Amino acid sequence: MELIYLDREKYRSKNISDFRFQISDFAESKICILPEGGANTLALKGCSEIVDEIDIDFDYICCACGTGTTIAGMATNLKPHQHALGFAVLKHDNLLEEITENLFIHNSKLSIQNYPFGGYARTTPELIEFIKDFYKEHQILLDYVYTGKLMYGIFDLISKKLFP
Repeated sequence: MELIYLDREKYRSKNISDFRFQISDFAESKICILPEGGANTLALKGCSEIVDEIDIDFDYICCACGTGTTIAGMATNLKPHQHALGFAVLKHDNLLEEITENLFIHNSKLSIQNYPFGGYARTTPELIEFIKDFYKEHQILLDYVYTGKLMYGIFDLISKKLFP
């Protein structure tokens, strides 16, 4: 495999239709472009198998989301009473719509909550305080990119009585 570095300018054009042509100068053989976050149908299939590894019954499965591929894949393999709840860690006004368009999946069992705290890999004093308190209480270290935002969101929704 030959891995080709793209500067920010070229990377920004990744969704332009002639992107393969633009980078073909760099590659002498077939090009395989992995979408951001691995967001493709093979990833959906692989992520659907995560649910098979869970050996207890549950009502909700929750996951921090970048592209939403992991939670979308899991949502495709749920029982009728189960729901998938994604927590967007980026500034996404329409992640569910992006999942539907990019991954060709529409699933009524899937919903997305927004807990970006300023955007991807960004944080706020409120989030940092939550992570510290969570560690003191549970001795589980959360990161501020994904798991801190996920757990903050879950606890917030519990306080708002989202879960029965």
